[in-house]
Amino acid sequence: MQNGSEIIVPDVVSMKLDNHDNTDKNGDERRLNSLNSSMSSTNGELQQNSHYKPQALDNKITQSPITKCILVGNHRLLLECFIQGEDPNVVCSNSGRTYLHLISQAATTDRELNWLPMVYQMSNAGADVGLEDRIGMTACRLAISKKLVQIVAALLKCGAELQESDWFYAEQIRGVAKSEMLEVMRRHSPSYWSAVHDLTPHKVNRLVKAWARINVSRNGQTLVEYAKQNARDEVIIKLLLHHEASIELAHAVMAGDRDRVRTLLCDNAVDLNTCDTSVKNNFFEPVAPLTLNGAAIKLGHLEVLNEIIAAKDRQKSSSSTSVSSSTSADGKYFGRGRAFPETVVFYKGSSSSEEVCQIRTASQPVTSALCSIL
Repeated sequence: MQNGSEIIVPDVVSMKLDNHDNTDKNGDERRLNSLNSSMSSTNGELQQNSHYKPQALDNKITQSPITKCILVGNHRLLLECFIQGEDPNVVCSNSGRTYLHLISQAATTDRELNWLPMVYQMSNAGADVGLEDRIGMTACRLAISKKLVQIVAALLKCGAELQESDWFYAEQIRGVAKSEMLEVMRRHSPSYWSAVHDLTPHKVNRLVKAWARINVSRNGQTLVEYAKQNARDEVIIKLLLHHEASIELAHAVMAGDRDRVRTLLCDNAVDLNTCDTSVKNNFFEPVAPLTLNGAAIKLGHLEVLNEIIAAKDRQKSSSSTSVSSSTSADGKYFGRGRAFPETVVFYKGSSSSEEVCQIRTASQPVTSALCSIL
């Protein structure tokens, strides 16, 4: 937190950073020098811009505990910074770059998962994911140029929007990484704003299934408000409202923020069975949907995983204690006007104000995700 022109490192973060194996002063200086050097020569763009002279990060950025956490790739300490009130929207006075720019520049392809939660933490803390630096470079474009496929996906899920020049950067990548990058970019574009404006529910649904954040704003107006005032498409509005809480929970899980996860689990609107259907283990394999449990395991958020497992156990326990069934042999209508002659079982637990249904067909149960469209 800031006090005048002085930057104060939070006590807990400072203590942990001082004890970290990789945070000696000489190491910090080397990493900052390396970061400044690489940031001033990304893809040769800065040298080609005759109106721009590379400048080092200012003291406000270099002395920040957030920067130190980014340099060492420690997302747990970064989360502690935000808990203690650090500002996620600091901008370098020399270059115009943000902490998200630093994440894109500090991350490496071999240890990308160390920095991945930071993107979600920054977004949850209120950082603007689409800011450009003084030469028009966004954090997303930096990540594209460094072949950071998962960082790019995270930025797009958090609200970053692709520009025409971003596709040019992706085309310059060589090898399999190029195909992976282009596929991620296609799966997350166009953005919600464009999809809502063009009245294309299937594109909105694709972003919803990719865990793209709905709780975003533009010019002081939320996406849902924009949809209600401009699109006025009932299908689109229902999609956004139905999935907003679940996607917020997914982003909290990806961030490794146990307190935020606990808070969101109190919302009856969250779907614990939500999954990201845009994920692939690699380019040559089919889509492998990522569940909340899978996300927590992938990123090593064991405390968050325990919260999700406990919530599912509570849901299962409360559902099993209050089950009522209704059978129709003549094809009566259930849900939203669809006829099902099979048995329909409704579960209503004490922790939920809404009924969660599971349709049992003659051979196998239909997943609860399908209940939302009935």
